Amino acid sequence: IGLDTDLIRERTWWPHLALAQMAVHDEILLVDTQAPGMTGALRGVLLDPGITKVMHSAGEDLIALLHACDAVPEPLPPGCRTAAIAGLASGAGYQRLVADIAGASLGKGETRSDWSRRPLPQAQLAYAADDVRHLFELHDHLESKLEALSRMDWLREDCARMVAAARDNGLERWPHLPIRAAQYFDRAGQLRLLRLLRWRDAW
Repeated sequence: IGLDTDLIRERTWWPHLALAQMAVHDEILLVDTQAPGMTGALRGVLLDPGITKVMHSAGEDLIALLHACDAVPEPLPPGCRTAAIAGLASGAGYQRLVADIAGASLGKGETRSDWSRRPLPQAQLAYAADDVRHLFELHDHLESKLEALSRMDWLREDCARMVAAARDNGLERWPHLPIRAAQYFDRAGQLRLLRLLRWRDAW
């Protein structure tokens, strides 16, 4: 299955799971994780070893799923930071990869929307569905590049590290690394940011 989530980040310490999107063959399911019993039902899917979960840039999604469903999805194949490992644009977002690989243009207008409100308007539902619509095509394309580059082991190690970090209460040893702007800081600036983030996590 293709799997993605929409989260509430602004008012909670941990990313709060508000919606889960699943692509199953040609069908797209939008799962209201705020509905009673739904996270328990989703947990069974996440833990089923017979269901491979295809995700993109899954770090924060894994933490949200752990806290909401008490489960980290496995097996988790290429899809974590596949594009960078495949030698494509480092840090490229889903929209750019869809444009470059699938030739489709996705809107960004609902990125900061309130995913906790119900019912969700049609624009948000369409945006959420697009988050998983092209996952299989991206996965197949990037996996073929990794195979050609003999880098599949790199990706397996990266995905295993990401799953382990999510299980460890979501606390990264180097919490400054996922912050995209940190790469432009000098060493002293990165160390100050690292100390600040570790101080924040301790509280």
